Amino acid sequence: LSLFTAYTFIKLAEGGVELPTDVTKNLFGYIDKLTQGTLPFPTSYSNKYKNSLLALAVYVQAKKSKPVTSLINKLYAEKDLLDNFSKSFLLSAASINAGTENLASSMLSDILSQFDQTSQKIQLIEAKYKGYYRFLSSSDRTLCKVLHSILEYDSNHMMIEPMVKSIMDNRKNARWMNTQENYYCLDALSAYAKIYEKDIPNYTVAAKVGKKRIENHKFQDFKSNLKSEVKFTELDLKSKIQNIQLSKKGTGRLYYSARMRVAKKQSSFKAVNSGFKVSRKYFTKNSEKQWVPLSQLKIKRGDLVKIELTVTTPSKRHHVALEDHLPAGLEPINLNLATSSRSDADDNTSNPNKNRWHRYYNGGFYHTELRLKGGQFFSDFLAGSAYTVSYKAQAITVGEFNVPPARAEEMYYPETYGNTQSEKFIITE
Repeated sequence: LSLFTAYTFIKLAEGGVELPTDVTKNLFGYIDKLTQGTLPFPTSYSNKYKNSLLALAVYVQAKKSKPVTSLINKLYAEKDLLDNFSKSFLLSAASINAGTENLASSMLSDILSQFDQTSQKIQLIEAKYKGYYRFLSSSDRTLCKVLHSILEYDSNHMMIEPMVKSIMDNRKNARWMNTQENYYCLDALSAYAKIYEKDIPNYTVAAKVGKKRIENHKFQDFKSNLKSEVKFTELDLKSKIQNIQLSKKGTGRLYYSARMRVAKKQSSFKAVNSGFKVSRKYFTKNSEKQWVPLSQLKIKRGDLVKIELTVTTPSKRHHVALEDHLPAGLEPINLNLATSSRSDADDNTSNPNKNRWHRYYNGGFYHTELRLKGGQFFSDFLAGSAYTVSYKAQAITVGEFNVPPARAEEMYYPETYGNTQSEKFIITE
């Protein structure tokens, strides 16, 4: 508690707040003894926990321009005992302390090697250690503290933008999970804004895609937004590379994204894992009325089929859409329709994450839509695990059918996606 208080006092002093002299003298005197080794830790503290606290202490001392080179070197040599939150404090201390700047680069590489990067975002799953619950540890808090440390060390680092996107996406109901996360995330975003968004936008943007121009747009505040769409024919795309050109006149920072949507002609697709692993299985009932996997995708007209979809992601995802396509000879059993049989449906759709609080903390698919072409499932949050949903359909038409892939994607970052392979499905009399 004393170390967190000292850290907060330093932040307050940087913000121009006058601190009580007697309190700060006693507080920082206590930390002097802690870093000098003249004040021992309680015997119940493990080496992991002690070094984590010392990493925060050494940052406080470095901000106070105290001599901490030997302690930084000691903690760096034992960095495997530190979690990433503590490493971020050591990174900041090494970068501002004279004589240890060379360790900062190595420490940053060590931290970033444990991150998972997908497209425009970066995620960290902080390792769990039983002693850290007293240290109020969490992955979001660590991500925000690492961002702040990188801004202090190298404000032009390429990982800053992906981290900011992830931090903003990790909010729930416009906030993070607890006071610690809210403090560190707001502190990091405030530091980011002071560097990257210090000027209010006041500029005009001109855009050109190939030979096609987009109408100029004026931005005069942080909430201005523009969405333009340019359509190309197949001939346009085959003829030459289509460059996107943007020009800005005025002050402020411009954010933009460019996406291309295409319709492919081929009917055969391979499985893709670009942030999501998606698998699809088909089941039918045996003579004992139990669901068993289909050994080959061949059934008889009138048979019931259960389609099971599993989505696996290594880290947090937000606003995920999972869409499955049925072969044209199958029709989904939708209980919202009066013509559907409840006995046939047999608890038609399933989601093991229906519990409200389980889904709040761990994520899951909360909404299902069954359409003639297949099932659609939606999630506002996936924590980083495997999630399974299923629905049922009935064979109504004889024939051999192409089955497009099942696909999952982040709706606001569609480059993070995954799909199954396409398949052939046969229905006989």
